[in-house]
Amino acid sequence: ITAETQFTDILSSGVKAGDTISISGLNNAGDQVFGTFTIASSTVKVENLLNSIEQTFGNSVVASINKEGRIIVRDENSGSSSLALSLEANNEGGGVLSLGEMARTTTGVDSRSAELQAGQDASFRVNGIELGRSSNTVTDAVQGVTLELNQAEEGKLISITVEKDDTSALKDNITSFIDQFNTSLGLINEQLAYDKESETSGPLSGDSTLLSLQSRLRSIVSRQIDGLDDGFNAMVLIGINFDRSGQLQVDEEQLDKTLTENLEEVRKLFVAQGSASDPSVDFVSSNSNTMAGNYSVSISQAASQASVRGDNDFTGSLSEDKTLQIIDKATGKPAEIVLRAGSNLNDIVSQINTELSSDVAEVRRANIGNTTNGVTSITEETVFADILGAGVTQGDTIRIDATEHGGGRVSKIFTVDDPTSDTVGDLLSEIRASYGGLVSVNLDSDGRIMITDSKLGDSDLTLTLVEENQGGGSLNFGSIDIETEGRMALSIKASSNEDRLTVLHENYGSHNGFSIESDLAELGISAVSVVGLDVEGQINGHGSDGSGRVLAGPTGAENIDGLSLRVNIGAEDLDAEGPEQGNVSLIFGVGRLLSDELKAITDVYDGTIKTREDAITDTLDSLDKRIAEFERRVEQKRLMLVGRFASLEGSIANLQSQGNFLSSQLARLG
Repeated sequence: ITAETQFTDILSSGVKAGDTISISGLNNAGDQVFGTFTIASSTVKVENLLNSIEQTFGNSVVASINKEGRIIVRDENSGSSSLALSLEANNEGGGVLSLGEMARTTTGVDSRSAELQAGQDASFRVNGIELGRSSNTVTDAVQGVTLELNQAEEGKLISITVEKDDTSALKDNITSFIDQFNTSLGLINEQLAYDKESETSGPLSGDSTLLSLQSRLRSIVSRQIDGLDDGFNAMVLIGINFDRSGQLQVDEEQLDKTLTENLEEVRKLFVAQGSASDPSVDFVSSNSNTMAGNYSVSISQAASQASVRGDNDFTGSLSEDKTLQIIDKATGKPAEIVLRAGSNLNDIVSQINTELSSDVAEVRRANIGNTTNGVTSITEETVFADILGAGVTQGDTIRIDATEHGGGRVSKIFTVDDPTSDTVGDLLSEIRASYGGLVSVNLDSDGRIMITDSKLGDSDLTLTLVEENQGGGSLNFGSIDIETEGRMALSIKASSNEDRLTVLHENYGSHNGFSIESDLAELGISAVSVVGLDVEGQINGHGSDGSGRVLAGPTGAENIDGLSLRVNIGAEDLDAEGPEQGNVSLIFGVGRLLSDELKAITDVYDGTIKTREDAITDTLDSLDKRIAEFERRVEQKRLMLVGRFASLEGSIANLQSQGNFLSSQLARLG
C-alpha cells in the first residue's frame, strides 16, 4: 500500500466506514499521547491516518509509508528520544485490519552527525510568470506540456522548444468555429429572408439592427489584423473565405499547409497577445474594455517584498532557547518557532522554514488539569469517582457544545451512569463521536483535555464542556482554549545573508507583510511590522493602479481599461535605468475580436440586442398608450351618442303623447 491507498482497498482487511484506530505512545520527552482515528467513509486514504498520527504527537513526528507498505514514524527532534507508538485497529465493522507492532529501527543520539534541511517548493518562471510547485514534475504550467525540473541555477534562462503535435485537432477546432459562425449567420438570414413563392418576409425583414449585426460579424472575419506579418494577417490568406451565398468555407489544402508550416502564425491570427519591448515588463491580460494598440510604460516605484534583516552578524550559536513569533499580515495567522539553544544560523533558518512551510492543525487545550490525589494526573482510565474533589454522583451530566472544522454546530449530553466504573476515556470517546471522529481528543501529562483537528488549515473548531454537577459536586475540566491556531503554510521564508538572518515575504506589495512579535538580540532582530511596496507608474500617460508587481490600467481610462502588466524590475535597476520601460504592443486576433463583439451585442444591460429590445418595448408601450387613448375617446363618443339617442327617444315619446291627445280631441269634435 501507499499513502494514497484507500482503507477499503487493503487486501482482506474488511475495513468498514466507522471503524476506528487507537493511537497511543510516548513523545520525544516521554509524555503520553493518545488519539483516535476514524475511517469516516470508504474513500478515506491511509494518508489521513498518517496526518492524524502526526497531529496526535503535536506535529513533532513525520509519519510515512515505506516501499514495503509499512508505517514509518520519525522523530522531528534530533538527539535521544523516548518516542514510542502503538496502533490498534478496533475493527468495529468485523474486519481484521492489523497494522502490526512498531519496532525501533533507528536510535536517536545527542551528538550532531548530520544537518537536517527543510524541504521547499520549486520556484520558477515560465514566460515571465512566477510559479511555485510542490513537485519537480510540472504538468499545469504550459498546456499539454510536462516539465521535469532537474536542477536549479538561480537566474539561468532555459529555452524550451516544444514540437507541435498532429494538427488535426486544431483543424477540427477551426472547422467547428466556422460551422458555428455559419449557423449564426443562417439564423440571421432566416429573419431577413423574403420568400417569393409565399410572398412573405422574415419577421425582422429590413430591421436595421439585425442588418448591422450581420455586417459587423462579417467584417471581423474578413478584415486584416494590424500588427501581424503579411501573408498571415487575414483568414482568407490561410484558406478561409466567404462563398457566393455569404457562408464561410475552407480551402482544405491551403489550411493544412499553413497549419503544418506556420502554426504559430495561425495561432496569432485567432488570439489576443501582448509583447513588451523591455524584458522587465510582461503582458498579463486584458479585457473587453482594452483596445489593441501600442502603449508606453513608465515606472516611478518598483514593487518590493516585506523583509527584515538582522542588525548583527551571527557566526556562533544560540545561548538559550528562544521563541520567535511571526504573524502574516494577509491572513492574520501566527507561527511560533522554538529556536533551540546551540543552534547556528543554518539551524535557525531551517527551524524557521520548517514551521513556516507547514500546514498546521488547530489545537485546543484546557486551562485546568485534574488529579486523583493532588499530584497524580488523571488518565483516560481514571473513573469519575477518583477525580480529586469532583464529587461526581450517578446521573450527573456533562453537556458537550462544539463547533466543527467548517463551523457546523454540534451538541451532546454525556451522562455518568456509574461514577465508580465510567471513565474519563468514556467522555473523550463521546466527544470524538460528537465530531464524527474528525478530531483527536486526549489528556496531556497534566490531566488537561486536549483536542486536535484532523484537518489542516484554517478551522472553526471549538469545544465547551458544561459540567452540570446535579449531585452537588464541583467537577471542572476548565476552559478549552486555543493553543495552536490552524493555518496553511505561510508565504514567508528565512535565509542566511552574509551571516545575518533575513526573513522575507515571498509575495510583493502592500497587501503582503508580516510582523515579528519577539526580540532576538543575539540575531539583531527586534519586534517590528513590515509590508511590501506596490508598483507605481503610468501606462500610456495614465496614472495606473498597482498591486504587488501588477500594474493595471485604471477603470474608465481610454483604450487601456483592463490592461494588466507585470513589472519585474527592482528598485536598484529602476534607479539605474530610469522610469521609461519601453512599450507594450497589443494585437487582437479574430477570436478575441469576435468575443468582444459578441459581448457588446449580448450584454444584458446595454448590449445591442438589449438596446433594440428596449426600443421595441418602448414602441409597444407607446402603442398600448395610444390604443388606450383611442379606446377612451371611442367610449366618450359612444356615451355622447347614447345620451343623444336617449334624448331623441324622449322627444319622440313626447310627440307621440301629444299626437294621441290631438287625435282624441278631434274624435270628440266629430
